Amino acid sequence: MFGKTPQSPLIQATIHCGRFKGETKIIDDRLISGTIIEQINEVIDFIRKNTNVEFVITGKPQRDEIWDYPLEALREAVINAVCHRDYSDPADIQISIYDESIQI
Repeated sequence: MFGKTPQSPLIQATIHCGRFKGETKIIDDRLISGTIIEQINEVIDFIRKNTNVEFVITGKPQRDEIWDYPLEALREAVINAVCHRDYSDPADIQISIYDESIQI
C-alpha cells in the first residue's frame, strides 16, 4: 500500500478512468496507480476535469460552484469501489464518464 511501488504485489490494483463522447469515442483516458489515497485523489481530479461546473454569483464574498454531480457523493462512491473491490480479480476498477452519466 505504501512505498515506491505500492502495486508490486497487486499489479491489478489500479483505476482506469475514461471520458466518452457517445458509446465508442474516447476523449480522455487515464490509468491511475499509486497508493490508495493517491488513487482516490487523482480519480476525483479526473472527474472534476471531465464534468461541468456552474459558477453562480450570489453577492456573497465567494461564488457558488454547482457541479453536474455532488463531488462528496462521487468521492464516497470511489472510496467504496476501492475498499470493496475483489483484489483477487485481475480487472481494474473502471470509471466511465458520459454526457448523461458516470459509471463506477
